[in-house]
Amino acid sequence: MLMDMFLRGVIQDLKVMGKWDSYKKRWMSFLMVYSAAGPHHRETYPVMGFGKRNPSRQPGLLMPNPFFATPQWWDNLQSEHMALSESRPWETRKSVALFRGACGPGALPRFKLLSLNDTQRRFDVGFTKVDGYPSMVDCVRSLSAKSNNPDSPRVPKSADVDENKVQYVLKNRVLPHVPQSNFSNFKYLIHMPGSATGSYSRNLQYLWSHGSIILVWHHYAIEHYYHKLIPGTHFLIVDEKNIHEIIDKLEANPIIQKRLRDGARDFARTVLSGEGLITRWHSVFSILTKRQAEITDARRPPIDAACTCDPHLLSTRAFVECGKCSITHLKDAKFRKFLGVS
Repeated sequence: MLMDMFLRGVIQDLKVMGKWDSYKKRWMSFLMVYSAAGPHHRETYPVMGFGKRNPSRQPGLLMPNPFFATPQWWDNLQSEHMALSESRPWETRKSVALFRGACGPGALPRFKLLSLNDTQRRFDVGFTKVDGYPSMVDCVRSLSAKSNNPDSPRVPKSADVDENKVQYVLKNRVLPHVPQSNFSNFKYLIHMPGSATGSYSRNLQYLWSHGSIILVWHHYAIEHYYHKLIPGTHFLIVDEKNIHEIIDKLEANPIIQKRLRDGARDFARTVLSGEGLITRWHSVFSILTKRQAEITDARRPPIDAACTCDPHLLSTRAFVECGKCSITHLKDAKFRKFLGVS
């Protein structure tokens, strides 16, 4: 339902911009892979995904994930975050690095961050919930075992578990959710790989507009816009070995601080703007209509195989309603809560 909402928003904006007429009555078809790990198999038809865990070995074209909602909604959200950011002077912000996220099977990098020694109190980092395990204890113990033995089974052997780190994380790093409206109270925002498979996490798209310095944990997964990110201009790469040193150096260098803050904000206003999202889809629509122009009605899937959340199309009774369309009709406050924004 979110992708239906996203595409309807993109198409509406293309109509306003006068760029949709060339697509009218033209056929476009593609397969969208929804898993965070991304596409794995080459097909005879266009395949798209939101991220790739192993980009050098995976096929498919990367597109914006549906949690941008619509280009207009996204622009409004970023504008709110930027306004909040400008109301919070840099010198009054906490000289602390913030991270919140789930504990899951792919969250080993998160465990490494949360179990770091923090005598200088540089980190406000924590697990907020557990996915894929019966309990937080089970998840943290499993990740501890994996950090010592990559081949550790899902239910780990006691010998592989570092009980001191497990207890430290459980007592100090299971913390409440922080609303995004509070992100700009922090000088540093940490982005971590996803909790399910260690692939991309959509959390990153929400970080650029807070006027903070973005610290991206080293990983190989990518999204559609990563190739436009420049380390040292838009963000810095960190891991468990260098994050303390990097934050110390940043604290001592206001020139680098400003460069990274300005770079992140510029990235939000250009590449990750609503216009940037529209441009990405527009370029793909253009290619699809040209390459699929020869497809005949006989080769197209039956119309009853399609569904929509669009009220006008549903009124024609030519399409069935997709599941959970009610989410696309939520009022903004509830919709933000559903997305995890508020």
